[in-house]
Amino acid sequence: MTGEPDIRIIGAYPLHVPDSLFEAVLNARYGGLDDTPEQRIRANRRTHEELDRAVLFEVLVMNRDGRFSVDHFGLPDSDQAAYMERYLSPDGRTVLSKWKAPNVEPLHIVFYLHFVDSNRPLRTSYGDRVIPTLTPMPLRLLLIAGYDPIGS
Repeated sequence: MTGEPDIRIIGAYPLHVPDSLFEAVLNARYGGLDDTPEQRIRANRRTHEELDRAVLFEVLVMNRDGRFSVDHFGLPDSDQAAYMERYLSPDGRTVLSKWKAPNVEPLHIVFYLHFVDSNRPLRTSYGDRVIPTLTPMPLRLLLIAGYDPIGS
């Protein structure tokens, strides 16, 4: 090991939600139900709340040790956990793995969190980190880590 374990947030990108994505998520969560108008309004509101505060985080993990787990990413006092994590190449342009962290240094990861409050810190295996100012998602990430309502 060449130094202390650390995590650096490269970026925090709010989810862009075109109508087609909104409808796909709405149908995945609430489709097939014989909704009353009130239920449909509630489902629409809940879907907006979920997607309007979904953020893709891009992080580098340096000198990771046995304490590191992608499951530790979250917000304090929240049950939301990393969703749709992708382990990327060092340049952040290629997915190396969806399921298992590759043995590379540093580890480059993207993942979504729902219901993000950017005034609160991001919880990590190595302590809380300040969430940077949200900026538009880079095209390279949209192409390899687009949002999937099923979470594949």
